[in-house]
Amino acid sequence: MKEEYKQTKRKKPIYIYIYETLHNEIGKGMYSTAEFLPSEKELCERFDVERNTVRKALKLLVDDGMIIRVPGCGTKIVTQEEKSQESKQAEDIGHCILLTTQEDYL
Repeated sequence: MKEEYKQTKRKKPIYIYIYETLHNEIGKGMYSTAEFLPSEKELCERFDVERNTVRKALKLLVDDGMIIRVPGCGTKIVTQEEKSQESKQAEDIGHCILLTTQEDYL
């Protein structure tokens, strides 16, 4: 992988390259929706990088809404249905007021 990255002669950080690679692979359907991406360890081996580098790339994909991180399970590709539900939930959020009394603290 480092050879491939070096051949591109990019001035971008390697985590951006990993992000773009995974983004393109997800977009092309290399991973089916609702499928899990390879583990962080597998991605580290594939790209020959440290875990923090992979985590930075995955964080960008999370920020884009392409994947979600499921602790203890892995990194799941978000389906269109999940994306629409998420945006609907964001619209449904109202204002909430929490009322407490002194007795709550006694």
